[in-house]
Amino acid sequence: MTYENAVVVAIDDEEPDMPLLGWAAAEAAFRGTRLVICHVCEWQPGDRAPQPMNEGGDPNLRLGPERVVGEALDAVRAAYPDLQVSGVIGTGSPQRGLLTVAEEAAMIVVGARGIGGFAGLLMGSVSGQVAEHASCLVAVARPVDGSAANIVVGIDSSPQSARALELGLAEARRTGGTLLALHAYRYPPVAAAYAPNPGYNANSHREMAERTLAEALGDVEARNPDVKIERRIDHGPAARVLLAAADGAAPPG
Repeated sequence: MTYENAVVVAIDDEEPDMPLLGWAAAEAAFRGTRLVICHVCEWQPGDRAPQPMNEGGDPNLRLGPERVVGEALDAVRAAYPDLQVSGVIGTGSPQRGLLTVAEEAAMIVVGARGIGGFAGLLMGSVSGQVAEHASCLVAVARPVDGSAANIVVGIDSSPQSARALELGLAEARRTGGTLLALHAYRYPPVAAAYAPNPGYNANSHREMAERTLAEALGDVEARNPDVKIERRIDHGPAARVLLAAADGAAPPG
């Protein structure tokens, strides 16, 4: 099976996570592509890359992974009858299975459920491993207030940041929310936390951060008049700054 241009959503062995499935389905519909529901069964022996699920037979007789994926398929098809959706099942390491799929997919959507909230992304979870190593876009969808529509994008001067900005603009159009373009910066380290550091000037570092953000964004507002865009710089570790800003934003924050 080919995953080219597909949106792939990874599910666990619990009841269908409808916010996760709904977000992935809406993303696939917005992109005009198909949705693939992927479950990698860690407790079954062997290491098999995800393969298409056999949907034949009586749905009431499905067991294990087939039941999990089948219920997710039924839920998505009921909510999005015009969306092309299929299911795949693998065994072994969820990280390896999803990274294999990522070689062709347009996007992988993973959930934060079961890993201590979105902050679990920073602690070696499956979601974190996929986000770090996947060759395609990765969205980590977490439960949020149903009214959340804003999008937070971390901005620096890298090509990856430019790609993230384009994705963020597309998501802001889809949700109708505001795009917050956020750049985090830090002061140079000191020898000891309690010691004075005469080697930096706070105002100059803030001005440098403002220039970095301005150069990375360019005339983004003029090129995207249909999207409300806010610019912000904050001092602190990038992960902490982004997570704080993403509180209440729509996934992927």
